[in-house]
Amino acid sequence: MSAPDAPEPYWEPYLRPRGDHIRIKETSCCGVYEWASQGGQFFVLRAVYPEGYEEAGRGCYKHAREVWVMLIAGFEKRHRCKDPDDVIAEAWWRSRTRLARRRPRPKRSRTSAGGAAPGDA
Repeated sequence: MSAPDAPEPYWEPYLRPRGDHIRIKETSCCGVYEWASQGGQFFVLRAVYPEGYEEAGRGCYKHAREVWVMLIAGFEKRHRCKDPDDVIAEAWWRSRTRLARRRPRPKRSRTSAGGAAPGDA
C-alpha cells in the first residue's frame, strides 16, 4: 500500500476494555500516531482532544502495519517539525561556533581613575 494511492483510514473512537492491557510499540516523531497492540490485535492510535483517542486499522499485524506505514509516510512528507536530535545538535553547534567567533575582551587595568594602581605610592 503506497502513501499517494491510499485513502485516509477510517478512524473510530478507541474504547479500552477493562483489564486488557495496551502496549505501545512505536510512536511517530511527535507522538501524533502510536502503533499499538492489545488482545492479539494491532492498530494505530491518535489523540483527539478533549474526547480521548481514536483508532484505525485494527486487526491482524499485516493489515494494521500497512495502515501505520501509510500514515507515517504521509505524515513525514507534510511534517514541519525537525527531529529533536537534529534540533539539539544544531543548537549545540551554534553555541560552539558562537564561542569560537567571540573575540576576547581586552583586560582592564586595575588602576583607579587617577591612574595609579591601589597600593602604589
